[in-house]
Amino acid sequence: MHIIDSITPILISSDYGDNNILGQPLGLKTIGIIKITTNAGEYGFGESYIAIYIPELFETLVNYIAKYLTNKSFKDPREIYESFFIPFCSSNGLLASIYSAIDIALWDITCKSSKKSLNDFLKLENNNNFNFYFSGGSAAFNPNEITDEIETVNKKIFKGYKMRIGKANWAYDLKRIESARKKWDQFLMLDSIMGTIRPPLEAHEWSTKLSSLEEFNPLWLEEPLDPENIEGINKIKSFNFRISLALGESLTGKLGIRAYLKNENLDFLQLDVTNCGGISMLISMLQEIRLSKKRITMHVWGSPLAFSANLKFASILQNVEWVEYPGVKLHCFDELDKNYYSNSPNFEKYLYEYQFTSIDFTEVKKKHPYVDGTGFVMPN
Repeated sequence: MHIIDSITPILISSDYGDNNILGQPLGLKTIGIIKITTNAGEYGFGESYIAIYIPELFETLVNYIAKYLTNKSFKDPREIYESFFIPFCSSNGLLASIYSAIDIALWDITCKSSKKSLNDFLKLENNNNFNFYFSGGSAAFNPNEITDEIETVNKKIFKGYKMRIGKANWAYDLKRIESARKKWDQFLMLDSIMGTIRPPLEAHEWSTKLSSLEEFNPLWLEEPLDPENIEGINKIKSFNFRISLALGESLTGKLGIRAYLKNENLDFLQLDVTNCGGISMLISMLQEIRLSKKRITMHVWGSPLAFSANLKFASILQNVEWVEYPGVKLHCFDELDKNYYSNSPNFEKYLYEYQFTSIDFTEVKKKHPYVDGTGFVMPN
């Protein structure tokens, strides 16, 4: 039995890539980490995707949730997940995203203390059938920069490469895609980032664009619309049914996930345990996700912990086909996890180790404290 003694928010601001980042005018990105300590001195870390957008609210919301959970006992993190309920607030949105980090930290404690992997603790069969894709291709990259990046990617480990489109004009984006396809002969994913860009494209604006994408044979077109425009997915498919569509990183609860699962025109559902409500929430939906036979790809953005947590969940769900590997790095972790940042990362380490991370984020924060103004700012 574990008893929660403290829940502590940790904000870390880091250099990121070449510091030319859409929506980050200071050239830094902030991640939100939670440390949970038990009264026996055990501790675990979790991460919330939403903190990169609203770090100012992260600490406030973590401390708010902590009032409900401190001193609670658990053998299994799902007990805490089931007990945390605030009507109309906790099942979706910001609180659900923040809770994701708490849940990951609880599973970190549970797996370490039991000396069992997530699969072993849950007594579930391993999924060994997914592949990894390298997620790079910044929307700010020109065709030559995309080519240069692809030349650094280990094709034996990464079977897919994802690049961003949607910020530049369409003719220039096609040149960027062409440069990628000339260098990359495996699976190519295109992320339109319409969950970020404002105003986003409407479905009818894709009617003439889709045919020009076919020659590049993308595995999927990601976020071609605002994620809430679920009816627009059907319209895009009516224009061109041959290009697969992917959405889901914005989802923070069962309602949105179920709506996406039931949409036959959505080919790939993207799940992220650092945003959707945590591992426990997705375990509660495991059977319906399996039965849906929807193709699943794990969305990952953040520290090596975000990758590890999503990878561990991927190992318990047979529908998962792909796991995202962020190609652009948070430099505060360069020296702390050289395996993760190497050209040939050993992903088995993250699959089978009991702990979710070996990084002590409290030490990282001392060198990389939160910088005010590093939340998302929509560019003009």
